[in-house]
Amino acid sequence: MKLYAMLDEAQVAQAESIIAAILAEADAVLSGWNAASEISVINRRAETSGIALSEALYTVLAAGTTSLRALESAAFLTSFGVLLDDLDRPHEALDYLRAVVSRARNRTHALRNLASVLL
Repeated sequence: MKLYAMLDEAQVAQAESIIAAILAEADAVLSGWNAASEISVINRRAETSGIALSEALYTVLAAGTTSLRALESAAFLTSFGVLLDDLDRPHEALDYLRAVVSRARNRTHALRNLASVLL
């Protein structure tokens, strides 16, 4: 079975060009070290109202927000608490399981899931 393909010089040049373009866009939008990047310009502004974002920056921020919400979900916190307990770190596990209770006071499914883990 062949696991890789040999590229000719033209294909290598094309791949390098594509990678360079992607990195240049990331630098122009996301770099904290590039004073001219979109995120650097926004951070220097003292706006308290809405700010227009490029599609690229909006996509990155939306994905980050979605990931953060997932990490704060009762299901994740319960699973992480169980994992910590399995790693013989019960005090840390209890912190995560307490967080589930505080976030899920009126969410029956989350509390049932937690109860099944504790039983």
